[in-house]
Amino acid sequence: KEGKKHSHFNIIQESIRYAGEPINPKDNDISDLLSQIKEMEDEIFSIEDKHNYFQNGSVLRAENTDLDYYMQSGRRRQLNDGGAMKLIKRRVGKRDVPTEDFVIRVSGDCIAGILAGPPINKIDDLNINIMELNRFDERQFEEEY
Repeated sequence: KEGKKHSHFNIIQESIRYAGEPINPKDNDISDLLSQIKEMEDEIFSIEDKHNYFQNGSVLRAENTDLDYYMQSGRRRQLNDGGAMKLIKRRVGKRDVPTEDFVIRVSGDCIAGILAGPPINKIDDLNINIMELNRFDERQFEEEY
């Protein structure tokens, strides 16, 4: 029926007001699938990446600078803590090797071509979760104009 009082639309609206919105069984399926996607993404981001040329755990130094970068999960992480450098060297059994002999010198262009990770400002920053590291996006710090 059509009309203001007894139209199909009004009957449905009145029913919804009394009984509530009907649950669509597809909504549960969609929610489950979205949860599965999130779990799979977490699993993917939890896998440690590798760089094509530099091993994880190595330290790179940009030529003509004193800037050192720690390679972790295929990313360069700027080393801003001397204690972290000492720990890295100790972990690989090179504690007594001078830092100059330990680092791999590369061009600034080479450094710039490696995906960035969060900086290491204190020793605890070395223990970052791989998923968090792989999800790091340096563009989040860029200003929009």
